[in-house]
Amino acid sequence: MSTRPTACPRLTNGRYVWGVYSKDSSLYVSNSIIKALGGSEENHGINLFAGSGDYGSYDAIVNNSQIYGATNTVYGDTEYRIQIRLSTLVGGEVRALPDPLAVQPNCSGVVKQSVTTYFVPGPICP
Repeated sequence: MSTRPTACPRLTNGRYVWGVYSKDSSLYVSNSIIKALGGSEENHGINLFAGSGDYGSYDAIVNNSQIYGATNTVYGDTEYRIQIRLSTLVGGEVRALPDPLAVQPNCSGVVKQSVTTYFVPGPICP
């Protein structure tokens, strides 16, 4: 079962911009272009947030999409299992909060664009 992200886009005082913000729910993105631009402090293409004391487990799956975010293309709390397939990432890295017990983000067939463009076969995310 999937649920809709909380907001798209979400802007807080011009400091933080998220192309898609998902809180305490799984997220499935396919055939989409998601951009986060213009925040003075952080720009996350996709921001995955689990509330305080939330011990759930959520999937975040991106397939055949373009994700733009200068700070992070995808940023997630440890409760999220992040999988990115056949997509283009422009800007910052894919980042999950550090936790030795968390499942690390997984990428396959990803094109990373920043100063240079390169192909990432996986499973490590750029």
